[in-house]
Amino acid sequence: MGTEWKPLDISSQKTEESKDLKPNINSLSTSPEELHVAFFEQAQHLTETIANQNHIFEMSGKIPEQTDKNQKIISLETFTNEFNGLMSNNSLSLPFRGISQNKVNIEYTNIESNWVIKLSINHSDNDDGLIQRTFLLPKVANEPIANWNADQLKIIF
Repeated sequence: MGTEWKPLDISSQKTEESKDLKPNINSLSTSPEELHVAFFEQAQHLTETIANQNHIFEMSGKIPEQTDKNQKIISLETFTNEFNGLMSNNSLSLPFRGISQNKVNIEYTNIESNWVIKLSINHSDNDDGLIQRTFLLPKVANEPIANWNADQLKIIF
C-alpha cells in the first residue's frame, strides 16, 4: 500500500507572526532527558535519514511498474534554500511572484509520526513545467495549515 496524500487547502487570510520561546538548555540545571530531547529536535538530518530509509523500504517492496513518481524526501532547510524562503520554528514562507495560487498544489501525509509535505508547482498548461518537491517538517511539528497572501505562501506547522 502506497503513501496516502491528503490535499492541504490554502486559505487567503492575513496571518500574524508568532514568537517561539525555547527553554534554555545551556544551564547547569538542565536534565539529561531535556538535553536528549533537544538534541533530536535539532538533529533534523537524523529524522530525514530515518524517513528516507522507511520510504526506500516501502518503495523497494513494490513492483517497479506500479511505483508512483514520488521524489526523495528532502529536509526543510534544503527546500527553504532552494525556493528562497524564510523559515521559523513553526512556519515556512515562500515568495511566489509571478505564479498564481491556482498553479500551486500542496498535499501532506504522516510517515512514522513525521509530517511530510509534497508541493507541486505547474507554471505551464501541460506537465512539462511541473516542479515537485517533497520535504519533511520538524519532528515537533503540528498538522500543517497553509495560507496565501500577497503572492506569498505560508505553511504553519
